[in-house]
Amino acid sequence: MPWTKLKVGMSADEIVSLLGDPVLRSKGRGFETWTYEHGAEVLIYGLVVGWTTPATATVLVRSQDVWSHRPGGEYLATLRAAVRPPARKAQATAPVKPAATQGLGYEEYLKG
Repeated sequence: MPWTKLKVGMSADEIVSLLGDPVLRSKGRGFETWTYEHGAEVLIYGLVVGWTTPATATVLVRSQDVWSHRPGGEYLATLRAAVRPPARKAQATAPVKPAATQGLGYEEYLKG
């Protein structure tokens, strides 16, 4: 059964090769939730941080997440220790010189 092979810290590519494509993908605040059939979900924050197996799965523990690895409610510290957020791609931008027709500059505006 592929759900028993999941591990915290796996990449999205590893999940797709193990479980296949999800039925639904939703994103918000750096997290991505992949929904599979029968109530199964995989939670990703750059890497896998948790999952819930399908209701039809015969596993000992149906839900597993990074926070269960450190009791005591240290959720944010546990998340940061387990995975790193996805790196943002830096966009190279050329410096823009303001044209004289663009209006007042910041200092001129402040002087009134």
